[in-house]
Formats: sequence, C-alpha cells, structure tokens
Amino acid sequence: MTNAAEIRPLATAGPGTRKGTTRVLHVVGAMNRGGTETWLVDLLSCADHARFQHDVLTHTNGIASLDEAVKATGARLLQAPEASRPWRYSAKLRRVIEEHGPYDVVHAHLHHFSGLVLRSAAHAGVPVRIAHSHSDTRRVDGRASPARQLYLRLAQHWIRRYATRCLAVSRPAAAGLFGEAWESDPRVSVVYCGVALERFGRLNLSRAAFRHNFGIPADARVFAHVGRFAEPKNHVFLIEIFKRIARLEPRAWFALAGDGPLRPQIEARADRAGIAHRTSFLGVRNDVPQLLAGLIDVLLLPSLWEGLPITLIESQAAGVPALYSDAITSEAEELPQLLRRVSLRESAASWAVEAVSMAKLPPVIAGRDRLAGSRFDIRACVARLEEVYSSAPHLGAE
Repeated sequence: MTNAAEIRPLATAGPGTRKGTTRVLHVVGAMNRGGTETWLVDLLSCADHARFQHDVLTHTNGIASLDEAVKATGARLLQAPEASRPWRYSAKLRRVIEEHGPYDVVHAHLHHFSGLVLRSAAHAGVPVRIAHSHSDTRRVDGRASPARQLYLRLAQHWIRRYATRCLAVSRPAAAGLFGEAWESDPRVSVVYCGVALERFGRLNLSRAAFRHNFGIPADARVFAHVGRFAEPKNHVFLIEIFKRIARLEPRAWFALAGDGPLRPQIEARADRAGIAHRTSFLGVRNDVPQLLAGLIDVLLLPSLWEGLPITLIESQAAGVPALYSDAITSEAEELPQLLRRVSLRESAASWAVEAVSMAKLPPVIAGRDRLAGSRFDIRACVARLEEVYSSAPHLGAE
C-alpha cells in the first residue's frame, strides 16, 4: 500500500476517465506563482477536456499559491514530496502512476530532473514521455561543481534515453537542456509559451486611481520589473539602472513585483542607492495584466539567462514598452515597435538613457488583438501540445 504521508491527492474530484480520453500527468516542483506555473494554469484552463484529462504532480509538502487555480480547471493535484532523495523518488513516482493512472503521457517541467521522472515513467509503461525545457541554464551549468556536473550528465543521458519527445520554449532553452546539436534530433521541437489574451481585454483602468493604491503619483514615470528575486533576473544591475534613471528623470518611480531569496539584499541596495523613497516592492502578484496597464510605463528585464520570459509576452499584450537584455532570445519579439534589446555589456547609464527614451513612446492600443492567433496565443500553444499528446498511435482511439 502507498504511504498516504508520501503521496497525497489534494483534489479527488476530477474528470472521470472516459473512453477515448488521453490522460496526461504534468510533473512540476511546486505551483507557486511564476511564469511557467502561470502558463501551465492557462494551458489547463484552455485544454480540450473532452479529449484530455490532466493531473498535476508537485514535489512540495505545503500549499502553493496556484494550487486552487489548478483545481479550478478540473485537474487533479497530487503531491509527492522528497524529490531531493532520488533513490526513493523513482519508486514513489511509479506508485503515483499505478494508483492514479494509468497515464498515456507524462510531461515533465523540471529541466534536468526530468531525466529521472521520465526514466521512472518508462519503467511504469507510460508511452509518451516529454521533457520540457523552460530555461537556458548553460551559463550556470558551466560553473557547476564536479559532483553536480556528474548529475547533469546523468540526467541528460536519461533524457536522451527515455524521452519520446523533447520540447523547449525557445531555441536557447532547447540548446540548454538538449545540447547544441538539438536540431538534428527529430524528437526536439520549440513550442512557444502562449498567454491567455482574454485577461488583457477588460483593462479599463483609471491609471491615477490604480497608482494611488500603491502610493505612486499619478504623473510618475514608472519603470518596473516583474519576476522572482533570484540570480537569473539580475536585480543587482537593475538597481544600478534605476539609480541612473533617477538622475535623468525627475518624475521616475520604480516598482518591483515578485519575491524570492534575494529580495532583502535588493531592498538594501535600493536604500544604499538613494532611491528607496521612490521604489515600491509589490510582492507576489496575481494581477500582472492590471499592473502592466495601470502602473507601468517601461518594463525592464536585464536577465542573465532565460528561456522565454512570459512577462515579456504579457507586456506586449498590454501594449507596454519593454527594454530587455540580449540574453533573452529575439524569438520573444512580436510587436517590435514596443521593444528594445540591449547588450549586457552596455553600462547601466546606457540602459537608463534607453529606458527614459522608451517612456516617451506612444502607447500601442490593442496589443492583445495584435497577438491573437499568433504563436504567443495560449490557444495556439494548446493545439501544438495536444498534437504531441496524441502522438502515440493508440492514444485517443475509440
């Protein structure tokens, strides 16, 4: 019998298994708010529930911010903690598949750890096994310790051996997990992450009133960042840019949405830079479309590495100018009149000049409509994935 303390269904009410239904198990770390997790909720919301039944397995003991959103889509949410003990994890995942399956598809969103997930899924007899790369981690992987280098090589070996399909959110993300020669592997495809554009269709906000809620002057020029306070987002450089913007633009205000381990350090840097009195730390938000439309004049993303930042797609849907680093793939560009890409080799002063210039751009009305039907529309993404989920000949057969 399965130990209930080890594997716990958080929601037993889900769509019943129907003849002809393809059953998909997504495996993630935790459903805390982030780009990948928000995208997954949008994916589940738009899925064809007559043909596909989705479950989500997380590796956390606690409650995450998007758990209820997952369950609201009709998906079941399961927990299998202690993924840090791989020698126990494989057997545990197989028990999940046996007790809550059978599954036709296991879709792993865990970068290198997906190798162990797919190995376990193969041993459990799951026919379609997907490794999905959501980031380009080559920069950090290259400086990993010898022990971690060994783990990375083993994980990549398992992905090569056990994945029936390999997906990536961008070309750099594909190279980051599947190797520089990924294009020669017919299993590998780029599937861009879409956003739910309807969330950007009813944003008739009073900017003055919305800004008042945050204590920000109505006539301020708001330069902002949305993302986790972690190394890839490059907040240290961002504060340097903010400091120089403040010298150029008397009405400048700065806003940072998100949370993470580096937040206390970045708050201290803002204080030392002399801009704390006009910097708002907004915490984790569930209203990014409203923030973009009602608060932000220019979005800044000086990332050190990324896969495909969902926030950059959302900013285009909201018609908000964005200044971002050359570490972010140009594949994210759909409305180029809103976008400027700057090298990380450029100084903070150069970034500041560009940002202040972009704050004067005229707004793009109906950016959402311009993205409808594009590669960044969540419905296009769902259609691509459902083709992949149906790739085994027997799946979906009556």
